[in-house]
Amino acid sequence: MVITYPKVPNIPNGTFAARRGVPVGTMGDMERRTADGKARTGRAPEPCPLEGAMRFLSGAWTPYIIWYLREHPRRFGDLRRDIGEVSAKVLTGRLRELERLGVVSRTVKPTSPPTVEYALTPLGARLKPILNSIAAVGTDLNRRNAGRPARAGSHP
Repeated sequence: MVITYPKVPNIPNGTFAARRGVPVGTMGDMERRTADGKARTGRAPEPCPLEGAMRFLSGAWTPYIIWYLREHPRRFGDLRRDIGEVSAKVLTGRLRELERLGVVSRTVKPTSPPTVEYALTPLGARLKPILNSIAAVGTDLNRRNAGRPARAGSHP
């Protein structure tokens, strides 16, 4: 069994991994210790594709936006009602970012007043099976935990 410890203590503020205690950008040199306590040093693979995907999916409201666009295009108001707690400003900003990344497309319909529809691009559609799998695991976890009392300090 190999346990990995970061050697560099500097964590860039505001990054996905910094919020979770993992130093991003300093992942190159890692110290590894084997079960008998011997240290081994080596380079971690850069760039880590899992890190980028997890950072993307952890973005504000991203999984919800992709989830509600997975079946068909939706108008802004429909998305906002489906997601619920998100403000118009935050949803607009996140949709613009997803459009910039090529995950979501925005189409202005020539109606009066003009309507805007959002849809997943082919790149965004590749995320559907991932979210379906996450949802299936969530359903299984909910089933397993149904009827069990919540532990003190745990989240629902």
